[in-house]
Amino acid sequence: MMALARRPLRLQEIAHAVSMPQSTVSRFVSALVTAGYATQNSETLKYQLTLRFCKIGDALRAQFNIRDICKPYLYALAQKSKEAAFIYAEENMTAVCLDFANSPDGHVRTVTERVGRTVSMHSTASGKILLLGYSDEMLEKFLTTRGLPPRTDNTITDRTQFMIMLDHVREDGFAVDDEENELGMRSIAAPILDYDGKVVAAVEISSRSNRLSYYEINRIKDYVIESASAISAALGYRVEEE
Repeated sequence: MMALARRPLRLQEIAHAVSMPQSTVSRFVSALVTAGYATQNSETLKYQLTLRFCKIGDALRAQFNIRDICKPYLYALAQKSKEAAFIYAEENMTAVCLDFANSPDGHVRTVTERVGRTVSMHSTASGKILLLGYSDEMLEKFLTTRGLPPRTDNTITDRTQFMIMLDHVREDGFAVDDEENELGMRSIAAPILDYDGKVVAAVEISSRSNRLSYYEINRIKDYVIESASAISAALGYRVEEE
């Protein structure tokens, strides 16, 4: 209600607008104030939302825009590579599936495909890409709180080796999951950048290892990188000419 009103409101006005008891609304609004999403004028006693609340809307809007923009490119990538294609974004130190396109032949993965599915950051191709968007402080927090737990025998669990791997990913422009998250599955991902050049999502091809051989990864990686570049351009990213 406060978001729609575009002006500060008294508690009574909010309660009337949402048809809820004033005592209930008071608890909700107090929680927003405590969390920094709303503020109350000490003189008028009216409430209004803060910029912090607006950032949530911006983030959600950007995420849904990314999904809409990615859809045709995702379908084209699946058709060209003949494998399932995915878009992942970061949320709470995990990689979240925003959308996917099945392979043309209906190839079935061993992992259930669904929007909203979360996967580990350190052991997946998309997760490694999304970690490139972290600041040094955030990356340190991730490594400290989440660590590098083994998902398979191929998972990189040594911190020094992991940092070296991230440097290679940053330099190469793509990441590979070589059965590091799930045995029998491989994937390759590339970064999607916004107009500021910030990593906001990752586009990924994933398949069973017997389909996605090292030869196939080398062949398909250009498709993934091209798709990521096209989506980035659609989001407003432009490569600066030297």
